[in-house]
Amino acid sequence: MVKAMKAAPAMKSMKAMKAATATGGDQAKMQSMISELSSNQKMLSTKHSMTHANQARTLELLKELTTNQKKSIANQEKSAANQAKTIGLLTTMVANQAKIQEGQKKTQANQEKILKGQEKTQKMLFELYLDQKNAASKLLAKGK
Repeated sequence: MVKAMKAAPAMKSMKAMKAATATGGDQAKMQSMISELSSNQKMLSTKHSMTHANQARTLELLKELTTNQKKSIANQEKSAANQAKTIGLLTTMVANQAKIQEGQKKTQANQEKILKGQEKTQKMLFELYLDQKNAASKLLAKGK
């Protein structure tokens, strides 16, 4: 049984020897295959280098994208804060406009009171003028 086990590797090496001592045409074919394999290895190596370079560039771009996204988020947060301030200021402005309108209504009411008072004063002054004129006319009539 041990001899049978040793015989099996010997048979394999015999086959390998036969393959190694193949005819000239087979050797040329093998040489062509070796050349093709070598060419394929170079191409794969080049592709690997290109893939590695592309991966490195992709990594750079991803880092740049992440940085830009962080900046964009920060800008959005600032914009949101500014919008909140703007809303607060607009609310204050609307409230102030309401107060101004209320004040203008009071001012208008006061101006109307002043005008009525001026009308009364003018009327009283006119009546006083007429009374003085009548009194002066009576004095002149008595004096004649």
